[in-house]
Amino acid sequence: MKASTFFKTLNFFTGKLYNAGYDKFVKERGIETREDIVYDAEFPEIRLGDFYRAKSVAPLPVVIYIHGGGFVAGNKRDRRYYCAEIAASGYAVFCVNYGVAPTHRFPFGILSVIKALGFLDEKAREYGLDMSRTVLNGDSAGAYMAACVSAAARSEDYRTLIGAPETAVIPKGLIMGCGNYDLIELTGRRSTFDLLNKILIDLTGWKDFSHFDEYGYRKVFNPSLYMEGSNAPEILMIYALRDRFCKGHAELWIKAFSERGILCESISDGTKVHNYHLRRQPQPSKDAKAKIVSFLNKIKTL
Repeated sequence: MKASTFFKTLNFFTGKLYNAGYDKFVKERGIETREDIVYDAEFPEIRLGDFYRAKSVAPLPVVIYIHGGGFVAGNKRDRRYYCAEIAASGYAVFCVNYGVAPTHRFPFGILSVIKALGFLDEKAREYGLDMSRTVLNGDSAGAYMAACVSAAARSEDYRTLIGAPETAVIPKGLIMGCGNYDLIELTGRRSTFDLLNKILIDLTGWKDFSHFDEYGYRKVFNPSLYMEGSNAPEILMIYALRDRFCKGHAELWIKAFSERGILCESISDGTKVHNYHLRRQPQPSKDAKAKIVSFLNKIKTL
């Protein structure tokens, strides 16, 4: 089975689960929405975003949301309810499509989100945005990409290695949910249908992992190495202790952050459910959402 087939099927069902009640919620909360905004005219069918904004005459802080999908699938519309919830807490949210593998390989998606940052900065007055309080937020593959963009915003070395321009904005916050953060470690993991190796082949175009050291972007596969305590964003990490796809990855990064003096808030649950925080009803999901809102409220004061 192709990795893209598996994740497209998974996203079809989880998208329905995550978005149930979306129309009613948006109407009741008076959330302003705009769909399919082109944020890069060079790729108008790929680099699109959906915009959610709470009612306010004042400029609002910003969340850029990056959907998951194993780097090979997913769509911004799969996260509509979550983005509307975040908007309802007093934020403007821009949820992006970014181009998935194998058509668009690493680091195309990261460069896409950097483009989105520049677009929003240019549109800040028109859209009523306070770009000085910007947060990157993603789930699964999107969580990893959010970390990469945060590293690119802070490290000239990282930007040089991936061929990225200086970012228009340096995000103050980073929220990562159930991400695969060590892509090199994934090359040795067993998985159903050998999905993890198939994802990496699609993402990188590299098939011989015994010589992965020769892959041109290997040095940037761990973006946490490009974050330092004095120059790191505020970080919140959400993870499942027995996650089917990325068990143990969050704990490794939390430990690494602590060793380098980087403060990292976190919330976890003992479930195996990947992206448990995107669900609506179970109490652990509600607890995670409350933690996210509390974190965002803190960013508003910085």
